[in-house]
Amino acid sequence: DRNVDGKQSRQQQGNIKSEEEKLLRQSKEPMRDIRASTAASRSGLAKSVPNRESGPSRPAAVNEKSRSQSVANVAKMFSQKQQPDERRRSLTRLLSARSMSNKIPKMYKTLQSALFTSPNLVPNVLEDCLTLIHDRPDFQFDLGQHNNAVATVVKIMQRCEAHAKVQELCCAIFRDLCQVHDENRIKVAEEGGLQGVLVALLTHEKPMELQCAGMHALANLSLNFKCKELIAELNGLEVLKTCLQVYSSDLELLTQASRVTAEMATIPPHSRALAALGIAKAVVKGMPQFPGELLLQLHACSAIKSLTETYEVNRGQLASAGAN
Repeated sequence: DRNVDGKQSRQQQGNIKSEEEKLLRQSKEPMRDIRASTAASRSGLAKSVPNRESGPSRPAAVNEKSRSQSVANVAKMFSQKQQPDERRRSLTRLLSARSMSNKIPKMYKTLQSALFTSPNLVPNVLEDCLTLIHDRPDFQFDLGQHNNAVATVVKIMQRCEAHAKVQELCCAIFRDLCQVHDENRIKVAEEGGLQGVLVALLTHEKPMELQCAGMHALANLSLNFKCKELIAELNGLEVLKTCLQVYSSDLELLTQASRVTAEMATIPPHSRALAALGIAKAVVKGMPQFPGELLLQLHACSAIKSLTETYEVNRGQLASAGAN
């Protein structure tokens, strides 16, 4: 029995070994095929590579016609104009609108926090606001019409009335808010921003940046008819006269004061008031100081045109001042 069992076990081991060898041979056959194909591709590549000693040579198996067709197809593919996907474009618009609507409420909350911080930290908040809306008409409109944003800036001006930097930045914010949108001009005037600008111009003689920002804001506000009337009611013409007398040699202030004069002179009563205060002469006398500044010359000529059209007495005064 032991001999029989030993034979059977040896037979089983032999069968197992033969099956293992068979499986090993089967597994080596794909590797052999892969090696053969790799060698064939290498030999073909070696044939196609030009011999440096014998000079450049072209592979014999290359079909010139198929190559030219493939090159033409590639060129045609790249020459075709890719049309943008309308769905992607609308999604981009939606995302930009969402990001814009998120930035404005955040900035409004930041402005509100400036009412409870130290005056020395308020300029940082105002500078962030100015960076957000500068040269962005969409942000300017949204911030100007958002809840009490304009009223908050007015409160900041009133709270930090003695802080020149705060007054300068608030005037700059009103300047940008009123640059394009007439709705913002009305909102700023109704919320007290116009009065705040006039107070800042009278209170702080320096720095010059404050005077320029305030006069620029006044010029943008004067583009609206209601704001013109409010400027006259709040003695804005007297403020204009004072600024022209004190800063008659500053280019930026003269340019913006000429804008204010041109807009205010379109209404006859205001034109007469400008003549009585001597503002017309001050604008004309500032022109020879900067003969090469086209923007100043343009706004000054526009002021002269409005002054002479609405009030005849202005013609003699301007002629005596050298306008002709």
